[in-house]
Amino acid sequence: MILKRMPEDFKVTELPKVTEDSRGAYSVYKLTKKGIDTYGALFVLRRRFHLNPGQIGVAGLKDKHALTVQYISIHGRQGPALNVQEPSFTLEFLFYAKKPIHAGYLKGNAFEITVRNIEPEYLPTLRQRIALVEKGVPNYYGEQRFGSHSGSSAFIGRALMKTAYEDAVKIYLTASTDGESAAKRHVKNFLAEHWGLWDECLTFVKQCGQERTVPERLLTHLKRSNNDFSGAVRFIPQSYVRLYLEAYQSYIWNETTKRVIQRVCRNTFVLPYRAGEFVFYEELDDATLHDLKIASFSFIEIDATTHFSTLIREALTEVIEKERISLMALNRPLFNAGNLKMRKLLLFPRDFLVSEPLDDELYPRHKKTTISFSLPKGTYATMITRLLFKQ
Repeated sequence: MILKRMPEDFKVTELPKVTEDSRGAYSVYKLTKKGIDTYGALFVLRRRFHLNPGQIGVAGLKDKHALTVQYISIHGRQGPALNVQEPSFTLEFLFYAKKPIHAGYLKGNAFEITVRNIEPEYLPTLRQRIALVEKGVPNYYGEQRFGSHSGSSAFIGRALMKTAYEDAVKIYLTASTDGESAAKRHVKNFLAEHWGLWDECLTFVKQCGQERTVPERLLTHLKRSNNDFSGAVRFIPQSYVRLYLEAYQSYIWNETTKRVIQRVCRNTFVLPYRAGEFVFYEELDDATLHDLKIASFSFIEIDATTHFSTLIREALTEVIEKERISLMALNRPLFNAGNLKMRKLLLFPRDFLVSEPLDDELYPRHKKTTISFSLPKGTYATMITRLLFKQ
């Protein structure tokens, strides 16, 4: 099976919360794009219309390997004057609003996903899995949540929560992640090999054209302060630090949920992801489904049946003991990052439909199908596709 063979195969449309107000001070636009991510499109808009970053509000970031529709607000009553038609995106004025759009200010997302290169022999299994999805899917945090993770021990958030500030700074400066350029990897490898030799590191960073960057400022601080790693953390952008902490908290939540599913479901299978493994079930009896359906938890609170509350508490204890971190550390606000909110163990897609399989024009003797559904914010469409296609 192949996902995202072309951007049109993966369509995502935001379900906005913003409401119209004809007297509002914000212009609201529909941004339709493919082959460019949200940051890239906004960069073009800022440059063309001389906008400050603070003028533009977005609810979420959308991938470039998809056809996406999202909504943005721009401070001011520019209206249709900012309509744009570029090869990779269009911007269309909709209405004025009283309040700006901001991160998380949406109801959810609607998806239309075309899956290609399906073996005809898999179709009976696919029908069984469709029935399973309709019962509910493990509500793991998806791969996208862990973009900063670069190895089994390379959670910057873990180091920050343990106040291991040198480890956090070292991971930030030296650990490579997917999609980085060869030039960035070259710099990070040099810093790893010359760790602690700040003069040499600074000289190399400047030679590579990274003057007045976060790494350059961070290394300058370490040189001048005689290895003040706690202070050095402050040079990492706060928005990044928040993502690092939330990624680690999400990993703990995933690991806890994985253990609960392993204990209550006999027939399971494992799929790897960037930070670990997802465990899915092949089948689910009605009693277990009932308990899973009503269960939710955070690191502070559990809302479930007595039996499941015990299972969740035991699983969480097992995970944090393995991680050698305390619940107090997990729940302690750091660098303006909050705690994970209550999250349900199961995810239920709304308006879930799967088209009849058709011949795939791109892959002879294979089939394609289109899956459509909507999800609330903070949940991941990849959980649906991974359960359906076991990949």
